[in-house]
Amino acid sequence: MVGTESRSISLPSLTNLSSGLLPGDGIGREVIPAGRKILEALPKSLGLDFSFVHLDAGFDEFKKNGVALPEKTVETLKKECDGALFGAVR
Repeated sequence: MVGTESRSISLPSLTNLSSGLLPGDGIGREVIPAGRKILEALPKSLGLDFSFVHLDAGFDEFKKNGVALPEKTVETLKKECDGALFGAVR
């Protein structure tokens, strides 16, 4: 056929991105799970695949340990996560 070319389309390989999940307080406990569902629903054709690390932060953490953002959480974010979803904190 005239004007018809054969092209191959290469899709990107999947890139795994680790995301820290820090619901925090109040509405954060609702919006962080919703945000995770959105990331999980993204089409694989975008080349992204997400894994998640649950982390502690917020007022409950402060009541338990005297600090709202524990050093362990910060270190995990630095060493293991490519990004984070951070909810509301009082």
